[in-house]
Amino acid sequence: SNASEAALPDSKIYVVNSKVVITDLGDELVLMEPASGKMFSLNSSGRVLWQRLPATPAELATALCEAFEVSREDALEDSQAWLSALVSSGLVDEQSS
Repeated sequence: SNASEAALPDSKIYVVNSKVVITDLGDELVLMEPASGKMFSLNSSGRVLWQRLPATPAELATALCEAFEVSREDALEDSQAWLSALVSSGLVDEQSS
């Protein structure tokens, strides 16, 4: 599979921004980045990924594979896209090694 150029480095560890405000509504997790006021709602797969952090994209993909019947390739693609969205919203930070 040809990974998109936007793919996040697999060796990097991604961590939750400590300032994020989390509201658990049961069937979804609502995240808020206080500085920007950006809201982000996580469904069941998003919750699995969120609870797995801190993690590398590969570890997140593994968590998805374990929780849902998805192929490794789909899981990697999904977790990369999910991470990119949260990183750009300021909810998740790339840990500097």
